[in-house]
Amino acid sequence: MRYSDVVGDLVRLMDQMGFGGNLRIAQTLARAGVKLSRETVRRLRKTPHLPAPANPRKDNKAGPALKARHLNHIWMLDITEIASLFGLFRFKLALLLDVFSRMPLAGRVFTKEPTANDMAQDSARPLFTI
Repeated sequence: MRYSDVVGDLVRLMDQMGFGGNLRIAQTLARAGVKLSRETVRRLRKTPHLPAPANPRKDNKAGPALKARHLNHIWMLDITEIASLFGLFRFKLALLLDVFSRMPLAGRVFTKEPTANDMAQDSARPLFTI
């Protein structure tokens, strides 16, 4: 019987994390609803995982890399989630960065996940400018 790649990846991940031996991994997966024998776990732990191809495009040609040539050539928007005190709330900090100089240009704090319209509207009037 052949199991899916997900099961094999899960077994190898449990092995890397030091979860236990073949029997312990098989028993834990059985409690989760995946029935594997100890020998199947041993076989899956021994087989190396083949990584997915790095470029999923069919023609295998990489597009041209974007390079910032001067100031204000390329801007990048980064959204970071920040937990509040005691983890009661989560805030989103959006920063506009200049790729060439790696300097933040503007930022804004949101209480929920901002949409593309929120980001476009708020880029004209940021909460704070650096």
